Amino acid sequence: SDKLSVSVESTGASKANIQLVDAGENQMAIVQNDVMDYAYNGTDLFAGEKLENIELNGNLKKITSCFHDNPSLKNIKLPDSVENVCCSFEKCASLENVVLSKALQKIDRSFITCISLKDIVVPDSVEKIYGSFKKCDSLENIMLSMLP
Repeated sequence: SDKLSVSVESTGASKANIQLVDAGENQMAIVQNDVMDYAYNGTDLFAGEKLENIELNGNLKKITSCFHDNPSLKNIKLPDSVENVCCSFEKCASLENVVLSKALQKIDRSFITCISLKDIVVPDSVEKIYGSFKKCDSLENIMLSMLP
């Protein structure tokens, strides 16, 4: 049978946990919601450290209601396990680069009012795009092509 191995580390609290994930030393962390908000918005404990790049890892299947109203976010890379993006990445005014999952099947009400997004490649695996890419005033190309 398959076995799951988990290592647990005690750190210097929520900020340290976020920094370990950001550095790639940990895949997951438990943090207080207010501290996550500080990291996301670059305030309080994270003053001057705004989130510009997101590269999600792991076996995520669905991303729902994440990454809203982040004016400094520029780059997003989704792991190839993601099959569904719903109600996410809205009002990310600086978002320029998005790498979608090769397994993505559905984009639902996402990437709305991303005014700096110019191009996006949608993999052939996508079966449905609903209510997405609205008010992306700079969007010039939505490329529907096979990804290697």
